Amino acid sequence: MTEAALYKLLTWSSPAYPTGAFSYSHGLEWAVEAGDVTSPHELLNYVTAVLTRGGGWIDTVLFAHAWRATQWDDSSEQEHRAQQEAHLQQQGHLQQQAHLRQQGHLRQQGHPEQQAHPRQQGHPEQQGHPRRQPNPHHDSPSPLEHLTQLAAAFRGSAETALESRQQGTAFLDVTRKAWPHPTLEVLAKQSAITDTPVTHCIAVAVACAAHEIPLRPALHAYVHAVAANLVSAGARLIPLGQTQAQIAIARLSTTITGIVDRALITSLDDLGTAAPAVELCSLHHETQYTRLFRS
Repeated sequence: MTEAALYKLLTWSSPAYPTGAFSYSHGLEWAVEAGDVTSPHELLNYVTAVLTRGGGWIDTVLFAHAWRATQWDDSSEQEHRAQQEAHLQQQGHLQQQAHLRQQGHLRQQGHPEQQAHPRQQGHPEQQGHPRRQPNPHHDSPSPLEHLTQLAAAFRGSAETALESRQQGTAFLDVTRKAWPHPTLEVLAKQSAITDTPVTHCIAVAVACAAHEIPLRPALHAYVHAVAANLVSAGARLIPLGQTQAQIAIARLSTTITGIVDRALITSLDDLGTAAPAVELCSLHHETQYTRLFRS
């Protein structure tokens, strides 16, 4: 990774990046209120559940797929542009030859330009062969558009959906202004046209791919940021001291590495959640009487 890419990754995964992450607890506030999370050990269990089989796991896998889809789209766009440039160059060459012919410079006997017109040679278009038809699936969503739609829908409660979408919107808005890139503009435009919100994992994945930040460190930084935010929420809610919170972060190191390893080889067909207690905490939080967090 280049130093420029590392700088961007550190900036985007910092708690100081203005996505509003500090105002969300992913249902943890209810778990503390109900007495289910009252210690560092119980906090670790809750965060681990979110990351390994809850919403955090979903976002991690979708992040990996979105990063790859962005790379594929960018490569296809570059190939398309190269083809357009070659076509324009060929057109310019033919126009130059036509001009020379008019000036009498290509009238020599047997010059290639004196050969029969393609239609006179039996061009396929004159032999009953149909012209190439347009792709009937040209209106189908691209892989990245499909992932954007899937990420927006893959939530078990209204509050966790709000958490993901609003952080994604904030990240995309800020990054487009501070770290502009045409790919981010395309993502924002597509979101507006289809009225599909861009979730946090999709926004960060596309930004990292567009700015040539390698997938594995980008994914690791994203998962670490999610975990750190949940531990920070727990430190304020339980409450925990700063040292205990950092011990919790340290113990999550091996877990996060394993999550990244799994996410990189997980297909969309194998993607799913198995954290009903976390989902129930989020549902209960919607009607919690006193709240500090938005989820």
